[in-house]
Amino acid sequence: MKMLCVKCDEPMAFKDAEGSNDGTAGLVFACGKCGNSFAMLINPMEAQLVRSLGVHVGGRKEAAKPMEIIKDTLLTGEARQEAAVLWDTEAEERLQKVPAFVRPMVQTSIEKFAADHGYSRITNDVMDKAKKKSGM
Repeated sequence: MKMLCVKCDEPMAFKDAEGSNDGTAGLVFACGKCGNSFAMLINPMEAQLVRSLGVHVGGRKEAAKPMEIIKDTLLTGEARQEAAVLWDTEAEERLQKVPAFVRPMVQTSIEKFAADHGYSRITNDVMDKAKKKSGM
């Protein structure tokens, strides 16, 4: 999704994000050409969905590999068993609190984080680190 400046029809750039204690988040976008800016407020459910998906607000530093999102989301069967790491009981219970429709994506995201960072077991601490790394 891209935001366009109404004044000069130029793409706006992500400028800032700020969370609050009530679960909402504010996103600020600004036009590099004319300086026009706007803020978007997302409600707690939208903020939770974004966090659950592991989305980093503000864009990526490197381009996505072809089919990366689909591959990571649909990893099943034998390929998933090879990539699997062990989950502590507390971490599994915490994962069950994630809405069911996004739970597989959250699980894959956390397991990928654990594998990329050399963790063989997923604990609440690893989940917190994965959450922090994703910017949420």
